[in-house]
Amino acid sequence: MKIKITVITSIIISSLFLNINCRIDKNENGASSTVTPPAPLLEVQIESTRYEHDSPAFHFDQQETGDSPQTVVMEIYNNGSLDLEVSNISVSDSTNFVFNGLPALPQTIEPSSKIKFDLTFQPQTTGIFTPAITINNNSEQSEYKINLQGVCADSFKLNLNFDGKENVLPDFAYVCWLEDTSGTNFQNIYVCDKAAPPDTADLDGDALPNWSTIAYYENTDVDGITGASEQDELSVQRQIKDQSIRQFRVLFEIDRSLNLNTYFNDRPAFLYQSELIDLDNIQSSYSFTLIGWMCNGTDSGPYSQAPLDLTLFPDDFSAYIFMTDLKYIEPVDDMINSIAVSITAE
Repeated sequence: MKIKITVITSIIISSLFLNINCRIDKNENGASSTVTPPAPLLEVQIESTRYEHDSPAFHFDQQETGDSPQTVVMEIYNNGSLDLEVSNISVSDSTNFVFNGLPALPQTIEPSSKIKFDLTFQPQTTGIFTPAITINNNSEQSEYKINLQGVCADSFKLNLNFDGKENVLPDFAYVCWLEDTSGTNFQNIYVCDKAAPPDTADLDGDALPNWSTIAYYENTDVDGITGASEQDELSVQRQIKDQSIRQFRVLFEIDRSLNLNTYFNDRPAFLYQSELIDLDNIQSSYSFTLIGWMCNGTDSGPYSQAPLDLTLFPDDFSAYIFMTDLKYIEPVDDMINSIAVSITAE
């Protein structure tokens, strides 16, 4: 048997009486549940897709200079049981994003009703635009936020920033390139001078084996993008040549001689990989992860990368084999402070 009990409570606050109504349902086993009190409930849809407060951005179609503006339909629903009062609707970039047909505000939206208007992306210049729409209202989420992204680009530029530890030993070398989703190098971004042709084919000792034995032969065009090999900081901006490749990663290989640890007289080259970059869904920045290493020699000598004790290594260890077990190159915090990359539109 189910018993319904309604409890009315009066609370005195600063000489005012506040009536709180709450219905408690009890079933025959004594279990109870509280019914949510009536309230407005705001829901936003853009092109019939629902967007929660502060959720991932709605992306307009990518444009080039001279393209026609793109317009989408935006709807605000009241799925609650009380009137939704919308006091203001604004966009943080009103130059490149414009409302059309917006009802006069404030606006009352009754339960099970909606208002509807257009939102147009009309870029005035090239760039990656990431504004937000704010809907001020009387629901529980009183400042409802909708994130947007619009891109107008005739070309894309990759911005790489590397910060190495200070006072590193000599022969600090690195190289950076782009790989498509199949793992093929389609553009070299930066090649230190000691790794650049005509020396590339003869690299050993302080070499960058991942690039010099694999990635370089996939793309031998270094395009004159060489620089010093003994720097603690690097900031590079390069045009992305083949923009038909919409998804790719940035690879960054670094090597430093005379840098021993438990396993090596001279630790191998470390390989870092960025998050996946999607030119149709550009993020503000992309971080890097250390994914492995490669040793470019096991010969003897004071500058050798030969292991101190080969019995410490797995059976499949040998020169020029990419290894993913990172314990053999730890610690790694003595070379790099940070690596980051971002994309800009031009």
